[in-house]
Amino acid sequence: MNAAGKNSDYLCSIFKMWVPLALSQLMVFFLEILNFIFIGHLNDAKSLAAIGLGNMLCNIFAFALALGMTSALETLASQAYGARNYHLAGVYLTRAEAILTVLFIPLTAFLFFAAPMLKALGQDHEVSDLTGIYVRWALPAIYLFSLTDAHRIFLSAF
Repeated sequence: MNAAGKNSDYLCSIFKMWVPLALSQLMVFFLEILNFIFIGHLNDAKSLAAIGLGNMLCNIFAFALALGMTSALETLASQAYGARNYHLAGVYLTRAEAILTVLFIPLTAFLFFAAPMLKALGQDHEVSDLTGIYVRWALPAIYLFSLTDAHRIFLSAF
């Protein structure tokens, strides 16, 4: 096989790995945009403010922490795979799941009481209450997203 054939095979394999990852990231982004679209059609400024504030709280306190925790898995799982120690890579995934679960317990307590904290910081009471409702409903999705991200990272190491 010539060099051009090897390059095209290499690019094809990269493209096959890239497409599902890119689509999953686009869907996560689209989910937040979809919330804004639906609430924007209600013509309720306070609801729109609550969704924006809720997304900000979820992004800063939940997604950033979860993605930071799973970034260690990326390095460790790739190294274990490179050393052909597949069992160790699985152990790293299990540990990441356990750490994310333990991390989620205080994070849930913190975000569950987002409305009183926002009120104490001087935020509008109605917006704070709506933000609290939004964040409470988002908590299961945040947890499942963090586990899904750990699995995505684990599988991308292979």
